[in-house]
Amino acid sequence: EMPLPSMMLGFAGSRGSSVEQVVSSLRNGMLADHTAPAGTVFYVVNDDVRSKCRDWQYAGAQKELEALRVASRVGTEFPDALANVIGVFSGQAWMSPDNIGRARPGCVADHLTSFSAVFDNPDQSKATEWLNVGATASAGTVTEPLAIWTKFPHARFFVHYAYGCTILESFFQAIRCPLQILLLGDPLARPWAPRLAMDLVCVDEGA
Repeated sequence: EMPLPSMMLGFAGSRGSSVEQVVSSLRNGMLADHTAPAGTVFYVVNDDVRSKCRDWQYAGAQKELEALRVASRVGTEFPDALANVIGVFSGQAWMSPDNIGRARPGCVADHLTSFSAVFDNPDQSKATEWLNVGATASAGTVTEPLAIWTKFPHARFFVHYAYGCTILESFFQAIRCPLQILLLGDPLARPWAPRLAMDLVCVDEGA
């Protein structure tokens, strides 16, 4: 009886993206499909309660990603300008995504805070800031969620993603209490999905 998973392709209103930025983000998501991109998932930690409520998840997720040959880092530093970034999970109210390294097509990023999808509120950085600097998807809450980890994507989001799930499938498996969160970006991007082909054989004429 879970809600059906859904995702907004972008938000082109105040404190959001331009239509051009939304389209660019979606095109980047399409370019990512089946590429198994080289890059790193960054789990960024700090002393903020927003970070602490999810920090405990990172070591386990990192171990699983290592087995899947996807690079990840846990630490206090954001990726620098030269880093190839395929994911960022952090926890802080204010961000400067434009100072972060190159977002690869298919990159997913969020910063776990109260108002990142409350676009009529000027407080705190918005989820759309990630999309505007090249990320393919992000997530933010639409009302005060408190620092309750079940309301945000679990660090294992990237494990599901690396197994070949789409972004939306990965979010669906990684968020236990989804009723306060807004997902933004390309729902169907699937960088690690195998490229499948189908041949029809022995089909009767007219069938």
